[in-house]
Amino acid sequence: MAGKKLCVEVIRKLAQYTSEGLPHDSAAALCDIKEKTLLGWLARAKRDDEKDPLIYQLAFAMHKAHANFVHRNVNNIDAAGKAGNVKASQWLLEKRDEKNFGKLEKEEAPVSKVIVVPAVMSIDEWKEKHGDKSPTEANAP
Repeated sequence: MAGKKLCVEVIRKLAQYTSEGLPHDSAAALCDIKEKTLLGWLARAKRDDEKDPLIYQLAFAMHKAHANFVHRNVNNIDAAGKAGNVKASQWLLEKRDEKNFGKLEKEEAPVSKVIVVPAVMSIDEWKEKHGDKSPTEANAP
C-alpha cells in the first residue's frame, strides 16, 4: 500500500488538530497517516532543494496552528487568572509546549561535607595541636 499523499485537505486537518492541542502522532492518526510520514514531510520543508510547494504550505500551517494553540491558552490563563483559576491551562501549556512553559528544574546547591568535632578542645587548642589542618587531614592515616 502506498503512503497517503499530501494534499490541501490533509494540511487543513493537520493544522486544525494541531491548533486544538493534539500532538503530531494524534493529529497524524486522525488523518490516517503515520507520524513518521508527517515528520518526514516537515523535515523536507527544512531542506533548500524541496520542490513541492505543499510541503512548505504544511510547515507554515503547522507552525501557525501551534502558535494559535499557544495564543488561545495564554488568553485562557489570563481570563482564568482573573477569575481565580489557572491550573487547567497551565497544565496543558506545560505538556504541549514544554520548551516555553515547562516547569523549571531546581538547581541544587552544592553539598559540602561537614565534619562534627566534639567540643573537647577549643579552636585555639586544635590549632596548637594540629596547625592549620582540617579534622579530615588531621585524622587521615
